[in-house]
Amino acid sequence: MLRIYEAKQRPLSDPVIVHVASFEQALGLVELSDKEQALFKILSDHFWPGPLTVILKARSFISPKITANTGYVGLRLPNHPIA
Repeated sequence: MLRIYEAKQRPLSDPVIVHVASFEQALGLVELSDKEQALFKILSDHFWPGPLTVILKARSFISPKITANTGYVGLRLPNHPIA
């Protein structure tokens, strides 16, 4: 995990963006109220796939190394065939 930070020359205080393959996969990584989930769905339907990164409360199993000890995770569904 720390090799990602090294390769990107990224400080450990800067969280890693997690790429997901679907809205449903993203939901499995975060804790949201019903209202937050509804808003997230609207944003993802409009902007994903694409460059939008959404910052949300991470589930407890997400490593603090990914969240930079913030408890939040950045999620993106890229619009690129390789990703």
